[in-house]
Amino acid sequence: MKKISFIFFIFPCFLFSESLNYIFQKSIVEKYRFNISGNVTFSYNPDEKNNLNVLASGIIKIKTIKNTPPYILEITPQKTLIKVNDIILEDITKSDTEISGIVSKVKIEMNKNGEITKIEEIKPNIINIGKILNLIPAFPEGKIYKGKKWQQKVSSFEIPGFLKICKSDYTGEGKR
Repeated sequence: MKKISFIFFIFPCFLFSESLNYIFQKSIVEKYRFNISGNVTFSYNPDEKNNLNVLASGIIKIKTIKNTPPYILEITPQKTLIKVNDIILEDITKSDTEISGIVSKVKIEMNKNGEITKIEEIKPNIINIGKILNLIPAFPEGKIYKGKKWQQKVSSFEIPGFLKICKSDYTGEGKR
């Protein structure tokens, strides 16, 4: 009985200590739904504040161009709805084939740990979704286990007229 309990005690330690990385297969096209919403406040004059209620939603289609690290992925925004206050800037939610006229179609190069090393706009637009994808966790090299923390640097980017993100660090933590 002691041998069996020892095996069960050791097994979870290996489970929590595996390296994490992304795997992309060339034959599979992934689709992810995104939804970004919130309020943006800005002012040109300290006495006057302007509030914008911003909504961006849709689907990003991820096509694998190269399936060995560094991966090359083509990101295509579809079925997008972009709304500021009550003004709809784009609504192609009913179309299965139309590509966004506001969000860029991009090609990214990504290491197996998730670090994006290159962004190329294939179809440039107002919002470069490649910069936003830098928010995807990039796992540290080596073993990850519960409670292990790491830091990731995020380069600055801007959604013109709406949001500016300064260069920053954030901390990730292994969880199970």
